[in-house]
Amino acid sequence: MGMLTPKEIDEFAPLLKPLEEKEPVLSAWRYHLRKETKKENKLKRDFKDFVKSFVYGNRRVSVPEKGQIVFLMTSYAPSASGSLIPILKILEASKIKPYIVVGSKTKKIEFRNMIMSEINEIIFTSFNKKFINNLKKLSFDMASEIERNMNNAFNVDYYWIFQGLAAMEFSKKHKEDIKFVLSDSDKESFRKGFFLGVDEGAVLQHGFFNQQLFPIHAKYHFDWGPYFSKKAEEYGHPLNRSVSLGCPRFDIIEELKKKPKDEKFLEKHNLKSRPVVLAISGVHAYDLFPRSVELFFESLKSLIDNDISLIIRRHPAETDRSIYEKFLGEKRLRKCCLIEANEDLYEMIRNCDVVYQYASAVSIEAMLFGIPVLWEKDADGNPFKEIPLLGGGVNVESSNIVETVKEIGNESREKEKLIDKQYNFLQQAVVNKGKSTKKICEFILR
Repeated sequence: MGMLTPKEIDEFAPLLKPLEEKEPVLSAWRYHLRKETKKENKLKRDFKDFVKSFVYGNRRVSVPEKGQIVFLMTSYAPSASGSLIPILKILEASKIKPYIVVGSKTKKIEFRNMIMSEINEIIFTSFNKKFINNLKKLSFDMASEIERNMNNAFNVDYYWIFQGLAAMEFSKKHKEDIKFVLSDSDKESFRKGFFLGVDEGAVLQHGFFNQQLFPIHAKYHFDWGPYFSKKAEEYGHPLNRSVSLGCPRFDIIEELKKKPKDEKFLEKHNLKSRPVVLAISGVHAYDLFPRSVELFFESLKSLIDNDISLIIRRHPAETDRSIYEKFLGEKRLRKCCLIEANEDLYEMIRNCDVVYQYASAVSIEAMLFGIPVLWEKDADGNPFKEIPLLGGGVNVESSNIVETVKEIGNESREKEKLIDKQYNFLQQAVVNKGKSTKKICEFILR
């Protein structure tokens, strides 16, 4: 993917700070800059925009009505839509119809009786051709400025700047009608620009975060709990703009915990015995955290070679299984269960005995289920590496993971002690368990 590493973001931030201060939309460079971006031919880009103008130009875009809440649903990942959809359902039940902005993938989600517009509709039908061309020229100039300030270390695609500026102009235009804007992130330029054009809005915490997420331009960051408010403050986010309201997608966990384990779980996944380890993959981030991924695979090898029942859940961003073949080999892969990201995560967590990962927010969900959590020893500067030191799980490595799984994967005094520590950590990490969605709705409707 060629995304910037946290170290690179820290390196370039001082160089681009003057440009961000002039135009805050540009702070989205942390997400959009790619090492493999090539200089695109201007005529080619103009032709693409001409096609989009032709496709969308004759449409009539829906706009926010007076007092409407706007949802920016441009990410299809379960961790994104999974936090926003429960809020939409409560509003729908209350006869409140939000305005929904969707992308190419999220437009496939069915939103009954709700006003909905695509990103390209907003950009190419809300403004006349002259305004769009002026905005494009400004975006080209800003892209060139970024390249100069970074000593031409990267090619910068002007289009993400154009999208961000267009989103800001659209939301400014309808500012008086918009009551509140809600999204699971504003790291991309479009959502960042949309928030910059309004007064009231919030980003819901998506998962674990790093330098890429900040600065947040929504008025509020709705985080999971006080622990995460303090972590955001470490990245420069003002504490008075963090509001701990919990996580809507966690609400269902309280009910699921009451269900008995699936008696046929082992049989369904061709596993021989318990304890069952659910490994949460993050191998899509190999370019960013190479050593952590390598250590993750070393521990997986130890589990497989010692006949521990293992399920590996792939990340939504993974496109193939080649990296597993490279590090584990076909023989080991045949001895474990590799599942896709679209399988029910909570069904997997509640039926396993241990969750193992190196930097995943699934660790929090597992703790909420009362499942022991193992963390691979930090090797790349994981910003949440202190969680196991605070009681939120335990650190392991390839040399001791098998012994640890046998100890805490079965009923034992050590398992009880770890579950108690995890419970205590959750008191500062997650608030409003089972009622977060209701609390968020109360806040935005106040």
